[in-house]
Amino acid sequence: MAKRHLDVACGIIRNEEGEILIALRSVTQDQGGLWEFPGGKVEYSESLDDALCRELKEELGILVYEANPWMQVHHEYQKYHVTLHVWNVVDYDLEPIAEEGQLLRWVNLNILATLDFPAANYAVVEALVRQGESAEDLSS
Repeated sequence: MAKRHLDVACGIIRNEEGEILIALRSVTQDQGGLWEFPGGKVEYSESLDDALCRELKEELGILVYEANPWMQVHHEYQKYHVTLHVWNVVDYDLEPIAEEGQLLRWVNLNILATLDFPAANYAVVEALVRQGESAEDLSS
């Protein structure tokens, strides 16, 4: 039997200090109690960028003005296969708030690498850390 496939659009959102916004999954959700990048499932016949904007408005109350596709991650879980479509959110309006009661946290890259995420998210964390290290090398 073929596994169910989920497309998920998520955003890398940075504040003025360069920290990245993460959200804690509810314990009632699949993979509850783990941190994630804000976003969610792409609905049938919805474009990836529309899904990202809708999810970030629903979850965080923000309006996305500009976001660029950054990377895709394919991961096979026991019960389903997921493709994370990760976007770099460049410009948005309004301060992110926990519209769904989830815990939100702004973290720097050093903290990000120490937190527990769903397995599919670790490739994103690693890419962000590598990107941060490259930026530090350039500024040295």
